[in-house]
Amino acid sequence: NFYHLLPMEAAFAVMIAVTALAGWTSVRFRSILVAVLGVLGGYGTPRMLPPSEVNFLGLYGYLLVLACGVLWICSRKQWPLLNYLSLVCHWALVAFSLQDYKPDYFIEVMPFLAAFFALFSTMVFVYNLRTETRSNVLDVLVLFFNAGVFFTLSYRLIDQSFAREWVSAVTLALTAFYTVHVYYCLVRKVLDRELMLSFTGLASFFLAITIPLLLSREWITTSWAIQALVMLWIALKLESQFLRHTAYLLYGIVLFRFGLMDLPSQYASVPDAMRLGGLPMSAYLLEMVQRLVMFGVPIGSLGLACRLLKSHPEAGPWR
Repeated sequence: NFYHLLPMEAAFAVMIAVTALAGWTSVRFRSILVAVLGVLGGYGTPRMLPPSEVNFLGLYGYLLVLACGVLWICSRKQWPLLNYLSLVCHWALVAFSLQDYKPDYFIEVMPFLAAFFALFSTMVFVYNLRTETRSNVLDVLVLFFNAGVFFTLSYRLIDQSFAREWVSAVTLALTAFYTVHVYYCLVRKVLDRELMLSFTGLASFFLAITIPLLLSREWITTSWAIQALVMLWIALKLESQFLRHTAYLLYGIVLFRFGLMDLPSQYASVPDAMRLGGLPMSAYLLEMVQRLVMFGVPIGSLGLACRLLKSHPEAGPWR
């Protein structure tokens, strides 16, 4: 295609066939090197053969097939490197492609993002469920990373097309998604403590940030405060110093935003409505509820974190 000897469609099809053959060969001969080369070639294909115009359906359809192939490999082989590499390459390619995004493409893009999220979430634990092996801290972090990337991209797309409050539909859908996972693990009696705690924590997190999204303009600080609390709770349950210090880092970000951004933005000046003689009662009550959420959630999160740390003084191993 580079020398115009083949049309782009034919070159694209041949490279897809090569990637599929690499996936089958890696499983057949138990070669992670072939799988890694196949994934790199698969995700490099759209960059080597860029379309002449924006084509989200074609690109994301290809990425969906590629992600399904990686999921099939991960269900048969415990190759975490392949999982992490495909996760990073996939979301990086999606983020790069969204530079050409316009609100008119929302119906084309959003369903694919949801499918990508579900596939990579399943990819983390599908082998563990099939072989009845337990997850580890890296699996927990990948679950949180995948959910965070999907939520961030969804927020960007919805914010460009609809009111910010509609992002709460995504958080409620994610809450239901992880709640179903918890129910499945309970019904099937899956003895994977790390996985159960991760699903429970993620479901609680997305349910908890729904209210700040609806009521508070400074929802980022409140959501990070809730995420830090959930991360600390999981760290104490798993006795992991690594996750505990990750929670400390998140609390540091919360304190920075709370003290240097949220407080000055609310108290540095007097609202125009108050200069004109006061607010109507309905507007005043709405402002009061927003303030309660904006300032109450981070303070409450810090209080609960102190209580958790007092009840679990042991640090645990660094894992």
